[in-house]
Amino acid sequence: MKERVRQREHTRTKRRLVAGKAILVGCIATLAVWLLAALLAALWVYFKGTGTYLFSTYIYLLGVVGVFAGGLAAGLLADKSGWTSGAAVGLLLGIVGVGVGLEVIPQAYTLLEGVRCVLVWSLWGLSGGYLGLNIKAVLKRRKES
Repeated sequence: MKERVRQREHTRTKRRLVAGKAILVGCIATLAVWLLAALLAALWVYFKGTGTYLFSTYIYLLGVVGVFAGGLAAGLLADKSGWTSGAAVGLLLGIVGVGVGLEVIPQAYTLLEGVRCVLVWSLWGLSGGYLGLNIKAVLKRRKES
């Protein structure tokens, strides 16, 4: 009986709220998606020729999709903390994104817009991490049966 209690306490202390390796992989996956999309956009402009391009919507969607992909990668890699690891990826990249935006164009964000951006990216990362965690669980169940 005492051994079972010790085992349970040991497993409780082993669980972490976020997985550092998963967050790192999620950030790298996000950067890879961003670089790939930027390359595709540059090729599009190069081959399409002259014209006027409004990339603000493209850049916003690129940011959201990249953070979702990073959260998905973090969720697939993390054990039971996939959703929190995905949210941490979104939070980290949201803070970095607002910081870079403020360095490039200081008037770009008000305080509320910066908080909104960080919150939106955190929620997209959280949803990607949650989806990655559930995909991993479904694949594990299929493998067992």
